[in-house]
Amino acid sequence: MYTKNNLEYNAINMIRHLAAIVVIYSHSYILLYGDIHEPLHNILKYIDSAELAVYVFFAISGRLILKSYLNSNGLLDYIWKRFIRIFPALLICLILTLLTAFLFLNNVNGRDFFFNNTTLSYLSNVFFVGGYNLPFLFDENPYPYVANGSLWTLRYEVALYAIIPLCFLINNKNTGGGLILLGLMFIFFSYVSFTGKPNLYYNISKLGVVFIFSSIYEYYKLKNNKYFTLVFFLALVPAYSIGAEILYKTICSILIVLLLNHVYFYLNRLGQIYAVRKIKFDYSYGIYIYAFFVQQSLMVFFHFTSVFSFFLSALVISFAISWISWHVIEKPFLNYKNLFGRSM
Repeated sequence: MYTKNNLEYNAINMIRHLAAIVVIYSHSYILLYGDIHEPLHNILKYIDSAELAVYVFFAISGRLILKSYLNSNGLLDYIWKRFIRIFPALLICLILTLLTAFLFLNNVNGRDFFFNNTTLSYLSNVFFVGGYNLPFLFDENPYPYVANGSLWTLRYEVALYAIIPLCFLINNKNTGGGLILLGLMFIFFSYVSFTGKPNLYYNISKLGVVFIFSSIYEYYKLKNNKYFTLVFFLALVPAYSIGAEILYKTICSILIVLLLNHVYFYLNRLGQIYAVRKIKFDYSYGIYIYAFFVQQSLMVFFHFTSVFSFFLSALVISFAISWISWHVIEKPFLNYKNLFGRSM
């Protein structure tokens, strides 16, 4: 069906796929060389393209998840839709990567592998906790031990899914005051929890800033002022110059929200002119949750001398797996997304 709203949906879908590809590109350097970052990190100093891509994911989620909650037929309907989108593909990913890792190993007893504490910790990611390592397989890689480092963001995304209903608990979707308060709290806690190294409180705070501010823009239907966005761009210069890393990252995260809202605005303008067919696939989630494991596995069996060949190989394989994941797992499960609510 051709509709004007599909233009925006398709663009968001495309941006998510680009963000997933950027994550693979950024990881290619650290996974190939161990201690060498991508060129953009050397320029931006405090942030790399993978982190910017994660900000994009969370900015898009903040907008779409808020809309999902406001349009849901009650809390159970909202929870089910979030569960059906995330959990089935993640569960299969954990099982397949675990079995694949075991098949790669020689002279390792199945009991020693499957009942290893590291393996059990990896499997506990199905509950959005646990570690990202697997025993024996990646010990000699340039970036050792870690089997699927990209999974680290999922626990924070799910936590933010849970926070959205709490923001409206008192006022029952009638005011966004809770969103504003939470956004300010996340900014505050991102500063007080910053130690220079990743930690639970800082991660949820910095990602929460992006997610919640994007939700605020959606809730109040705010329109960007290009001069307001320019001010944030200019603010990056002194933050960079004085070495204020947390301020620099906070500005970057808010800028992502502002820039995406500029994109939404112009897409709405175009949508008033053009009607397009809705793209009925989303491989970005599959690409994201499989790519890191694919890259680490490639490093076990092949000797890459070029970042580009490593990146391209990982991208092709990850895309193929994500295609299967979407058509065999994700899409069939999504047919049941309206089990507890009206059709959306």
